Amino acid sequence: MRPSGRAEAERGLQPSTAASQRSREGVAAPAAAAAFALEGSILSCFGPHVPVPPDYHRRMPSVLYAHLTWTTLRRARHIDAAVADLLRRFLPPQAARFGARVLAMGIVRDHVHLLLDLPAGCPVPQLVQQLKGASARVANRDGVASPDQPLRWDRGYDLRSVSPAALAATAEYVRGQAERHPLSRIPGGESVPQSECESLRAVEP
Repeated sequence: MRPSGRAEAERGLQPSTAASQRSREGVAAPAAAAAFALEGSILSCFGPHVPVPPDYHRRMPSVLYAHLTWTTLRRARHIDAAVADLLRRFLPPQAARFGARVLAMGIVRDHVHLLLDLPAGCPVPQLVQQLKGASARVANRDGVASPDQPLRWDRGYDLRSVSPAALAATAEYVRGQAERHPLSRIPGGESVPQSECESLRAVEP
């Protein structure tokens, strides 16, 4: 039972002082314990007598692989061989503008799959907006897409993280979209030349 302000005064504590003490005991203590545990884990890496570098957390390596998918508007089958060829050449350098690398690519008539190596702090919404918006704009502006079948992407996208252990299997899945969707296969436009994508040998665990 919480003591009253009068009981606290009899113990020589002002009510505000007692409340502050309870706050420190009930809130600060767990936070301090968590900080101590974190500091202890870091010290265990560097040793008890080795000072922790001040920028240790900032310099910690970050690896993030992601599987990105988006579709044409209303799943219209408007990606033909010419558009697929444009996407294969256009998307990797656009991703590179954000520090991302395209590791594998799969393109069929109505959707696109990318396996990406993303840098820490990558602005994913802006990256996807550039990949989708710029590719559609260039395809329609330059006449790559047929005027009666303009390239338009549906809203939204699907982005899922990929563990390093699942990287090779995900790359195989992404590159095998034509086999998985035979009715959406693009004659002469479904495969991605290895020279246009990063080799997985450089990033596989």
